Amino acid sequence: MKLLPPISPEELKNRKGAWDYRTIRPQTLLVKTGRYESPLLKYMPDLDQFDRGTCVGHAACYWLSANYYFCTGKVPDDKEMVLIRDVIQNLGSCSVRYDAFWQGILSQQWFYQAARKEGNCTYPEGAFSGDMAKAAVHIGGVPWDQCITPKKPDCVPQSYPAGEDACNKIAEGHRLTGFATALNWETVKEMIAESGGRGVIFATNLYDDYTDLDEQGRFRYHPGGHVAGSHELWAYGVDWDNDLILIKNSWDKIAQYPKMTKEYYEDNVGPVYACIDSEEVIIGQQKYTKLLISAKDNKGVPVQITFTIDGETPIDTQIESGIQHIVRANPVYPLTYNEPSLSQYVTATEQELEKAVVFTFTRKETPTPPTPPKWDWKTWMKDLFKKLFGKTTTPEETKGVKPTIRE
Repeated sequence: MKLLPPISPEELKNRKGAWDYRTIRPQTLLVKTGRYESPLLKYMPDLDQFDRGTCVGHAACYWLSANYYFCTGKVPDDKEMVLIRDVIQNLGSCSVRYDAFWQGILSQQWFYQAARKEGNCTYPEGAFSGDMAKAAVHIGGVPWDQCITPKKPDCVPQSYPAGEDACNKIAEGHRLTGFATALNWETVKEMIAESGGRGVIFATNLYDDYTDLDEQGRFRYHPGGHVAGSHELWAYGVDWDNDLILIKNSWDKIAQYPKMTKEYYEDNVGPVYACIDSEEVIIGQQKYTKLLISAKDNKGVPVQITFTIDGETPIDTQIESGIQHIVRANPVYPLTYNEPSLSQYVTATEQELEKAVVFTFTRKETPTPPTPPKWDWKTWMKDLFKKLFGKTTTPEETKGVKPTIRE
């Protein structure tokens, strides 16, 4: 039950830069009473990440395996759904321990690797939720048996047994069409209920008692309490009457089906991601424009910057078309330039899939040191003789002069 580092307050509320779910998907008529559960939940195994920080890959396995069943309709029957725990395979240098699943379940290890690759992650362990969503679109998934998921950190072969090249080729056929994010609790519940059973994924902070669910099976909410770490989860259902979302965990039987309240969500959960279909991707491309943000100095030399869109550090550089946005750039080395930051107002049309935003900073001129006066050695000698002998004539000036002899 390894946790990842806590999510910072800035990251928790940072939902800018991705497609807003409700912007690209019209409101549907939902019956917001009773309980909604994914019809695909019964095809999901009880995943167990065991002693590794691979929760992003495990949550993505639920999410994108459900998407595979949703899109293909190829669901397993009861006889096929046999979970074999703790298979041991000797690789020579070490022995790998993994679980074996059934057709349609995608590799947790591959998703974990893909998210780290997408985000250029250099941390020893873990990955980011937003990078997982992007990797699902850019890289895709592979069946569990083409890239097994080790449960122990002492033997973790990459892309085994198929190999990375073969997995990349397979993954091309299992890419997500697109994704969108939710901006509030009500939309999160609607995303789940409208997902066709695919549910949503998100990262959340967890308090110290995260395995001790309350009497209703909910994560215990401690306003201002100590955060033990963060964890990626898949939500598959909604309890409308009690205002809860229903979750499936990746710790086998421990806190296996927790529930979450609105208060817990608002204090602890980062962006929530949902699959969208090809028609919605077309709508998203019409309603959003990707900004290509760069900077240079007044001599054309590239400038390293950080930037915000509408005052927030974005997940991606997508902006809603037809609306004015403010983009602010800050040089990484501010003392090098005259301007501490630059801003531009940007409005994109629906016809612009991409829009370049270029900032030009003025590089500070290095002051030229004053030129020291040329040394006049004759003047220096005159001054020296005057100080020593009260004379201003130097030996050089007396050369060839015949001395006067007094009689």
